[in-house]
Amino acid sequence: IDNAGTLIVNMGSRVELDAVALAAVAAANFAATEQIARLIGERDFVLLFYKGHAESFHFSRVGKDYIIVTIFDNSLSLGLLRLKIAEVVQALESKLPEREA
Repeated sequence: IDNAGTLIVNMGSRVELDAVALAAVAAANFAATEQIARLIGERDFVLLFYKGHAESFHFSRVGKDYIIVTIFDNSLSLGLLRLKIAEVVQALESKLPEREA
């Protein structure tokens, strides 16, 4: 997604999920936590993680304009997921265009 909450790519098997609504709420969530970061003296947070009972969410900043949102089953190792997402972020940062203001 982008910072405005626009869904750019949707992959996976969760057909019942409203990905457009999730994109909008995820971007708003990231913006809110950016303000929390500033209150404690940080520029922003580069990733957020929410653990549910069966599934969890991982949000990771890609450059300054994009966010990867990952929904995963809790049987998956969070460490492995973070490692793989870090690799993807590194690859995408050089390829994605900067959004115009």
